[in-house]
Amino acid sequence: MKQTADTTTVDITTTKAADQQAAEIGMGVIVTVIALSGLWGATCLLSALAQYGIVTMAEGWLQAVCGNSSCLINALSVPLFCVGRVIP
Repeated sequence: MKQTADTTTVDITTTKAADQQAAEIGMGVIVTVIALSGLWGATCLLSALAQYGIVTMAEGWLQAVCGNSSCLINALSVPLFCVGRVIP
């Protein structure tokens, strides 16, 4: 009994094309998720600005960075006038 080896040949261009298509789909998904995340962040920022105003947002940012809102102002020794009020 004589056995013959069956060989399977795969076209390398077909494999590369499939890999390329999978990579493009993956990149498309990643870019879409990043775009949605950026859009959500911008929406949240605009919503907060509409609700609280830019002065309150700046005060909140200073509190988050410095621990309190007067650290930067005390360091500069300059009163900050914002919309008719002085922040100590």
